[in-house]
Amino acid sequence: MVTVLLGTPNYLVIIPSDFPVPSSPPFNVTIFSISSTTIGVMWDDVQQIDRNGVLITFEILYVPLETFIGVLYSTVVNISASNRSVILTGLQEYVEYNISVRAYTSVGAGPFSLALSARTSEMGIEWSICDEFIVHQMFL
Repeated sequence: MVTVLLGTPNYLVIIPSDFPVPSSPPFNVTIFSISSTTIGVMWDDVQQIDRNGVLITFEILYVPLETFIGVLYSTVVNISASNRSVILTGLQEYVEYNISVRAYTSVGAGPFSLALSARTSEMGIEWSICDEFIVHQMFL
């Protein structure tokens, strides 16, 4: 907060210099397996009343819940605030992931959405999305 004195000391003008971070996460987060190495993530914007400034980016955190080397790790993807979806690629085959999304203003990050889980499909099984229907295809 910036305080500016104008005129005589009897008058005080307070000008806020920064907005706080978003006070709630993006809502309606949806995740879906696309292939053996990709998961799609979609969400709606942070509600207007909770934005507390201009959104500049979204951060997607994903964590595999199973690993072959016994060590859990997380990965973060940042995308422009004009986007409301992302396809996570290069994932492990037939592994379950926890995925969360949060928004940033110029001040910093808001809270993450509740973690949702999705499992990449098995090798040779692909899912595609057509006109709101999921089509299952098997490749031999």
